[in-house]
Amino acid sequence: MFRTSSLISCIAIAALPLVARADYTVDCEGFIGETGSYVEGECSDGDFEGYDYQTGHYFYGDCEFGGDFEAHDPETDLWVYGECEGE
Repeated sequence: MFRTSSLISCIAIAALPLVARADYTVDCEGFIGETGSYVEGECSDGDFEGYDYQTGHYFYGDCEFGGDFEAHDPETDLWVYGECEGE
């Protein structure tokens, strides 16, 4: 009996990281502080990719489901900050 319950406990603990991690993609939007340009994009598993339709520049950075994002345009060295959807 002890071996069976120990084995079940080990399996349950080993499976926790698989259950806790969920793939997701949500919409995000924000503004470039220096220019006021509007940027929209997607947060996919913690990675943000967005686009400034006014200038045509792309932004890449980190994001959170239902939280904030910050992203950088390596071409212009500008930063954008905003929020992502999620419940």
